[in-house]
Amino acid sequence: MLLDFNLSMFCVRVKIALAEKGVQFENREEDLVNTKSALLLQMNPVHKKVPVLIHNGKPISESLIIVEYIDETWRDRAPLLPTDPYQRAQARFWADFVDHKVTSIFIFEYSYTSYVECHILQHYFTLFFFFICHIISYINLSLLH
Repeated sequence: MLLDFNLSMFCVRVKIALAEKGVQFENREEDLVNTKSALLLQMNPVHKKVPVLIHNGKPISESLIIVEYIDETWRDRAPLLPTDPYQRAQARFWADFVDHKVTSIFIFEYSYTSYVECHILQHYFTLFFFFICHIISYINLSLLH
């Protein structure tokens, strides 16, 4: 089960990873505007936010951690991370960079420019990496915000 919020690009990362792996899942939309469900608060008591993947009754939180979990759990299908340890470390480095640095830029820019302009820039950046890599990968998923 995926605890989800339709407008969250962090949730979209997880849904794309699950789809790429061909994993069927139950999607539970959370109403984050009015109130957080008891299930969300129980499954993610620290951050109290989505996405949360509940697999075999156990919660996994934070989108990139969930993507890595998906990749490791369903290893026999469409790898999201490279098999070479060095390349895997590099992918994690750039995904972390995007999550911590690029996201900060978009948050900063949001306060000075329109939401649409920021997302257009982000989508160009995402498309650039997608066409360079030719496949959906861990780094591509990190670019979704």
